[in-house]
Amino acid sequence: EEFKYVCHVRDHFTRFSWARALTSKRPIEVASFLFDLFHSIGSSPTILQSDNGKEFVAQVIKELIELWLSVTIINGRSRHSQSQGLVEWANGILKQKLSKWKEDTGRSDWSFGLRFVITAMNNSWCRSHKKTPYELVYGDTSRGNSTLINELFNKGICNEEEIPQTIDIQADCVIDLDKDIE
Repeated sequence: EEFKYVCHVRDHFTRFSWARALTSKRPIEVASFLFDLFHSIGSSPTILQSDNGKEFVAQVIKELIELWLSVTIINGRSRHSQSQGLVEWANGILKQKLSKWKEDTGRSDWSFGLRFVITAMNNSWCRSHKKTPYELVYGDTSRGNSTLINELFNKGICNEEEIPQTIDIQADCVIDLDKDIE
C-alpha cells in the first residue's frame, strides 16, 4: 500500500522527534504507531496534543486504551497558543526537510527518507538547550555507523576478527539473560 501521511511525535521539552509513514489517518493506525513507540520508550505521555482536533485525539486515545489497558492519557488542549504553534512549526520543519531530502537525492520515496530526516532533526543544535535533542534524550552525542568505522580505521583495525577486543571494553553493561535474570 502507498504511504500518504506522516505521524510525527515530538517531545516539547527536548524537541526529540519520532515519525512513521502511514497509509491512512485512521485512529487505529495512529494509535498502533503510538503504542509501539510508547512501549519502545517504556512510558507514555500524560498529555497527548495534536493539530488534528480534539475529536480525532479522543478517538486515538480510545484506541490506545483498547491496545494498552493500563495507559492513562489526557486529551490535551493548548495551554497557550504558543504550544499549538510548536506542533505546527515542527510539522512544517519536517515537511521542508523531507522536500529537501527528495530534491537532494532525486528520490520520490519520501517514506524511506523519513528516517534520515528525523535523525537529522534529532541531531540539530537547539539554541535554548545548547544541545541536540539526541543529547538531551540519550546523554551522549549520536554516533552513526560511519563514525564507528572511522574510529576503527584510525586505530588500525581493518579485520572483523580484531573488532571484539575493541568493542568488549564498551559492552560490559550487556545482560546475559541466562545467568543474570532468575
